[in-house]
Amino acid sequence: MNAAKQKERAVFYDKLGRRLARLREVLGYSPESFAALIGYSTRAHMAYERGQRTQSSACMHHTLAVTDATGVSIGWLLTGKFGRTDTPNDQRPMDAWGQPIKPVVRLVV
Repeated sequence: MNAAKQKERAVFYDKLGRRLARLREVLGYSPESFAALIGYSTRAHMAYERGQRTQSSACMHHTLAVTDATGVSIGWLLTGKFGRTDTPNDQRPMDAWGQPIKPVVRLVV
């Protein structure tokens, strides 16, 4: 892989990691509870948030686990965009219908 492709790949995984962290924060989860929600160890999930896990098939499996558990749009998670918008919005996690993801309300019984 040439240097330009390596840099492009590193930037992609870094941005994906930042969106994962932002989603977790918006939903109000700790790293441990979010990892449990999606069925990963805290260590593995945090490696994705830091952009350190870059094997594409494993990353896609993790990304699908996140979208399945949270309802976030896979398009937003992978690109920071929703639908045909040209402007990425890494700070506003979107669901599959283009609506902002809302924090989880937990009931204590």
